[in-house]
Amino acid sequence: MNYQVVTKTVSSQPLAAVRRRVRVGNVASAWKPALDLVWEFLRRHEGLRVDGHNCFLYHYLAGAAMEVDFGVQVVRPFEGEGEVNLYRDTCW
Repeated sequence: MNYQVVTKTVSSQPLAAVRRRVRVGNVASAWKPALDLVWEFLRRHEGLRVDGHNCFLYHYLAGAAMEVDFGVQVVRPFEGEGEVNLYRDTCW
């Protein structure tokens, strides 16, 4: 199997995300419930997502747990609602 690695410089995009504190090794059980909230929010706010991707941003410093933003790229800023918030300049 051959792969070609391409490096691109792109501008950052806003992210509609839910932040969770997750123990290292437990991301597999945490991501779907968090993303379900984001996708429910996006369905209620038509036009906010055009072709964005799911993004998981890990904020790991040290220890047994880390903060993870489970989100989807969006096309413009928005007002947060419930657990879904706007994270700027985070997803490429």
